[in-house]
Amino acid sequence: MALSVITTTDLFQRIAQADLEGIARLFTERKYPKGATIFDRGDRGEALYVVKEGLVKLASHSGRGTVTILHLLSTVHAFSMDFIRLLSRRLAKVEMEFAGFGHTWSYHRLAKVLLNLGAEHGVKTPRGTALILRITHEELANLIGTTRETVTTQQ
Repeated sequence: MALSVITTTDLFQRIAQADLEGIARLFTERKYPKGATIFDRGDRGEALYVVKEGLVKLASHSGRGTVTILHLLSTVHAFSMDFIRLLSRRLAKVEMEFAGFGHTWSYHRLAKVLLNLGAEHGVKTPRGTALILRITHEELANLIGTTRETVTTQQ
């Protein structure tokens, strides 16, 4: 992987150039087709993935065939310098969202997810925030733990 990709992330900004060059040699650039599984439950967690281009969905698959999207990662140009804090915040967010699933209506969860996606991936326009992220009704349903049909009727 090109050193420029590594140096544009906050995670590596305080590392000396010589050390960065050594780290860069450890990276392998991979391309995955749309819909491919990059990491699966039970795989050994021995790698750090840096998204150079595209969108990655962090999803949990139940034994009953349902999917819950836990987080959407887009092209990343900035990591949190404190990687542990980043993971802790994400875990706390997931726990709070799952805790609220049983206590809120699906249209409340949909509104919250759309607001969060707008804040994270939106572009301000004169008419409001435009979501530039292409996301299907099924993906929205997976984010809030409901069916595609429910999302379609609530939009």
